[in-house]
Amino acid sequence: MFIISSDMKIKDIIREIGIGTTNKVKIGAIISAIRMYEDLARANVHPIKAKSGVRKQPITMAEIIRGAKNRAKNSLGANDIGIGIESGIYRVPSVAYMECTFCVIYDGKDYAYGQSPAF
Repeated sequence: MFIISSDMKIKDIIREIGIGTTNKVKIGAIISAIRMYEDLARANVHPIKAKSGVRKQPITMAEIIRGAKNRAKNSLGANDIGIGIESGIYRVPSVAYMECTFCVIYDGKDYAYGQSPAF
């Protein structure tokens, strides 16, 4: 992602954050997470109705990741980073289905990935 020299701070680089959703729960979760980091606490957050490019209920892990990645990319625009969240289910042998959420951050060049626990 960003290369930060010793005299730079994240707050000097990330001022505008696009969030690829208009879902109030997801927006609240992202804002809560961002506010936990002093360098990001004053960043402006812009919810964007970003297309996921996947079905309404993703049913494979690959589809969940692709949806989050697409939302992150489609929310970047003029922002410093774009964040996408996608939830879905995937088949687990001998268990049936499990649900998880992926969060992807995109800076116009690189992607960073995070996953929730599955249940």
